[in-house]
Amino acid sequence: MRTRPLMLLLGLVVLAGCTPTSEGTPRPTAGDPAESTSESPGSNESDGDELPFAGAPEVTDPLDTDRFQQDPCQALTAAQAQELAVAPGSPYKGELGNACKWESTTDSAAFVDVRFLTDDPRGLSALYQANDDGAYVYFDQLDPIEGYPAVTRGGTDGREGGRCTVVTGTSDEDAFEVVLRLSQANVGEKDPCDTAALVAEMALSTMKENQ
Repeated sequence: MRTRPLMLLLGLVVLAGCTPTSEGTPRPTAGDPAESTSESPGSNESDGDELPFAGAPEVTDPLDTDRFQQDPCQALTAAQAQELAVAPGSPYKGELGNACKWESTTDSAAFVDVRFLTDDPRGLSALYQANDDGAYVYFDQLDPIEGYPAVTRGGTDGREGGRCTVVTGTSDEDAFEVVLRLSQANVGEKDPCDTAALVAEMALSTMKENQ
């Protein structure tokens, strides 16, 4: 398990709570590249490859996330949401599974989503294969989060604008992603991928403690 200084965790309140003026943030849709970053990496057939494949790491200690796949808004506790300065989550159907969106309590432009990728049962292997096929503008392997392999990736690169997606494999078949947008005040000051990884760490901690 990774440890983080308490002040860094409390700093997420600033990241999620201070945002540029916006006329509202629509729910993620396939046509909104700024927020819809869970694009399917392609066919969910593995062409007979045994999981994991395409260079994806094996998940040696699978985590049962079935409960959270059904109700993704439980992935962050009320205390964690308060720490992030976001309102209670709102569930919706993502492109590849159930998802939940938490919006800033002070400005609707800042948000964090947790999306389960259950409709493609290839876990991180699907992303590694898609990267090999040139589907992503950026794709970086991260240090394990709470002991689970993770990557950042995007079909478009919104990192300079304060957006990032972190995908974590909870088994060889299952993965979830955290999609995050920073405030304008923090764009260029904070790394959105580092912040998304911290939220993934929060969610994993919650899921591990509530099996």
